Amino acid sequence: MRNTVLKVFFSLLLVLFVVSCNEPDPTIPVARVSLSKPSLVMTVGGTEELTATVTPAEATNKKVTWTTSNAKVAEITEEGGGGLQVTAKAPGEALITVKTEDGGKTASCTVTVKEKIIPVESISLNQTTLSLKIGEK
Repeated sequence: MRNTVLKVFFSLLLVLFVVSCNEPDPTIPVARVSLSKPSLVMTVGGTEELTATVTPAEATNKKVTWTTSNAKVAEITEEGGGGLQVTAKAPGEALITVKTEDGGKTASCTVTVKEKIIPVESISLNQTTLSLKIGEK
């Protein structure tokens, strides 16, 4: 009887071990990350939004971190949900990079900031006519 109980016990233990070894991994790894825009051309004072998309959509850990290569040119503010606001601060170029916590996958956006152009509205002269003789200033 004792041998039968031990055989049943070890058989059940073996079945539990085999079943537990065949369970699929409950985590789904990140395959890649992409950005809504690969590049931005902005003027000083302007803002734009960037969005990161982590794939597959079912990935377990979709957390990302954002960095800018030059905060003096392009300042970043996280908006949550994978979004980011980019503010153009000064003329120049900066690289905005998003990196996944799971797997360290990255994507980047090149930001080019240009000086704000203020269009000329009018031109006026201090005189409407001028007569000069040769050699006069």
